[in-house]
Amino acid sequence: MWRNVAKQATLKSQSKSLNFPSFPRTYSFLGASKEPIFFEKLKFHALNNTSPRLSFRAIDEISTHENSMGKPSFIFLRNSDSNNGNRCAGFCPRGYVSVAEAVSSTDVEDNVSVADEVQDLLPEMRKEEEKEEHFRRRRLHANPGIGSRKHRVLRRRQVKIEAEAWELATKEYKELLKDMCEHKLAPNLPYMKSLFLGWFEPFTDAIAKEQELIRTGKSRQGYAPYFDLLPADKMSVIAMHQLAAMVMTGGEHGCARVVTAACMIGDAIEQEALDTLGNTRWRVNKRVLSVVDRIWSNGGCLADLVDHSDVPLPEKPETEDEALLKKWKWKLRGVKKENRERHAQRCDIELKLAVARKMKDEEGFYYPHNIDFRGRAYPMHPYLNHLGSDLCRGILEFAEGCPLGKSGLRWLKIHIANLFAGGVDKLSYEGRIAFTENHLDDIFDSADKPLDGKRWWLHAEDPFQFLAVCINLTEALRSSSPETYISHIPVHQDGSCNGLQHYAALGRDKLGAAAVNLVAGEKPADVYSGIAARVLDIMRRDAQKDPDVFPDALRAKELINQVDRKLVKQTVMTSVYGVTYIGARDQIKRRLKERGITEESDIFGCSCYAAKVTLTALGEMFEAARSIMNWLGDCAKIIASENEPVRWTTPLGLPVVQPYRKLGTRSIKTSLQVLILQKETDKVMVQRQRTAFPPNFVHSLDGSHMMMTAVACKGAGLTFAGVHDSYWTHACDVDEMNRILREKFVELYETPILENLLESFEKSFPTLSFPPLPDRGDFELREVLESPYFFNRFSARGPPLIATLTWPPFMGVINSLFLAKPGYGKL
Repeated sequence: MWRNVAKQATLKSQSKSLNFPSFPRTYSFLGASKEPIFFEKLKFHALNNTSPRLSFRAIDEISTHENSMGKPSFIFLRNSDSNNGNRCAGFCPRGYVSVAEAVSSTDVEDNVSVADEVQDLLPEMRKEEEKEEHFRRRRLHANPGIGSRKHRVLRRRQVKIEAEAWELATKEYKELLKDMCEHKLAPNLPYMKSLFLGWFEPFTDAIAKEQELIRTGKSRQGYAPYFDLLPADKMSVIAMHQLAAMVMTGGEHGCARVVTAACMIGDAIEQEALDTLGNTRWRVNKRVLSVVDRIWSNGGCLADLVDHSDVPLPEKPETEDEALLKKWKWKLRGVKKENRERHAQRCDIELKLAVARKMKDEEGFYYPHNIDFRGRAYPMHPYLNHLGSDLCRGILEFAEGCPLGKSGLRWLKIHIANLFAGGVDKLSYEGRIAFTENHLDDIFDSADKPLDGKRWWLHAEDPFQFLAVCINLTEALRSSSPETYISHIPVHQDGSCNGLQHYAALGRDKLGAAAVNLVAGEKPADVYSGIAARVLDIMRRDAQKDPDVFPDALRAKELINQVDRKLVKQTVMTSVYGVTYIGARDQIKRRLKERGITEESDIFGCSCYAAKVTLTALGEMFEAARSIMNWLGDCAKIIASENEPVRWTTPLGLPVVQPYRKLGTRSIKTSLQVLILQKETDKVMVQRQRTAFPPNFVHSLDGSHMMMTAVACKGAGLTFAGVHDSYWTHACDVDEMNRILREKFVELYETPILENLLESFEKSFPTLSFPPLPDRGDFELREVLESPYFFNRFSARGPPLIATLTWPPFMGVINSLFLAKPGYGKL
């Protein structure tokens, strides 16, 4: 594009009428950024006041510095220089707008050959390219744990593809600079393009110089570890585009505060450098994918894959009986809903398999991550990722393999039992190992003949993941040395109802801590079975009551044989995250439908009753957790009643603000129609702020725990993947990861979290009165270090939720550009 502009500029008839072409839209992992709208003539300068700003102003104003051709040049004013006149910051030699213009002007003034100037310039450009290549080789050599050379090339290739917008912009600036010098066309460029071109080369040089000081140890600035993550020319382009976009679209009267601009540039640079979670390399498990393809091509309907065909619609009865017609309508509505859901599931599976087939021959790929406003991390790819269903997890594995060793072989056997579930996952570790060893023939048959044998693997709760581990264990045991077998399978360690674990730690609740495995035991405690037993007791009492006086007695009799841990598990698991009665009803309704109860009127009434009983049992068994939840809700109500959103800071320093505000409407009349737009108002939703605060606060704590564990595992050289409260690593490293995650949990809760929260509320709202902290027990937190079942099994499945990154931590900024030295954040 730039080269075409240069060629067009050679035409004399167009030399004075070039239109300003738009800059390409830039992209990062968050998607398309705002496309800056540039004014025709703008000037970059700093206001002479106590708050330094960066700004562009129209050239119609009087310029205080012009070059010999009468064009305003780039000026950077410092407050301390206000009495000494304007001083150029060194970006434009001799006051010219660009290097290209300097070459052109020199040709006019000094009668020096342009060809000589170009020949002098080209070696410098080649030198810069050689520096960049040296820099990249140095980074690859210094990065431990990358693996083979092919994997390093693969990673560099993916990063280049993801950042191709910035790469393209960098290349275009270089080509434009070369063409302008060759054709002496700088005076014919639009002003902003001349300005950008004038910044690019000296800015790149300044960044490269600073990076070299960092590499040689001569610069020890706080941003040093982050400043050397990208090539200098790419950082230059990012800074220029981000700054221009901010001034044009987000500044006040064409200005932008220095610190705000610095943070915005730092955020953009951070997006280009893939984080701790994004450093884990994945690949497709081809053997499992081939099994999935065979099942899917044969119509699905195996291993939780949806059937290819729809449910036949029920025929309308030939009768005038209103009761029968009503029953038919209920059934017809249910079948149509089922068919719509099947269609959606088929589309979802096709998308997942399309990605898997495309990536199956790649030696590895990466998942960039975002965090939501509470600090929970999510892989950004929406279809095939390890946060998804059993299908996704079954066809994904670590690209890097590790020898099993004695410990890894043991954990692989435990992992098979965890994935089989059905009560086996609640046995002691030795019991799970015994289960696996007693079913080796079934495991071998599943691996050898997954669809032509006994199909034992289909009995597992998570069949595709189970099949993957069966294949892995079979190959290991059949090898000459099982302990040296290279395994790629991620082994999961999942918290025992992690939300209640956080509440037990917050309240130092001994009873709650024992129920969720914060203390050691001979076998894992199962909170879901405990709640199910309590629900069953309540229903048995209700079933003895007179149906005429207590209508739910009939539903209690019908549900007695349906109550088990699976029926109540999802409701218990989400109760501490703010599940409502309606949410609990829908969860239980799905479980009942899975068990063959299809009559819509019956299933609705039963699920309503079961949800009410389950929530009652939860309140009775976890009174301490409930008191903390109530305290959090009361504080949120007090704050929201003042029309203020609830805000807090996580133990890692992440600021969190609840975004729930009332929506307003605005009518916009056009020549064709009236558009009604919705937008947030300044009034907060009091009830929403209150109900959302307890679950959001706990989510911010489990997000902090996961981040702390991820960083520590990376420091220990472990491959790590996290799914909220489920942590994954190689089988041989599970013991080390278990030690780290327990230490980080204790470290997290040794800080006075609730006291700090109350203090922040009182400081932010000194005129408000908050209730005192709830009473807490005397549970010794360090007992977690000795609890073998604190994190011990496979995580529950759930759909991926793609969140938007709302917190941009600043991780390095261009020190030579800005007057103030901003702070930086650290993940």
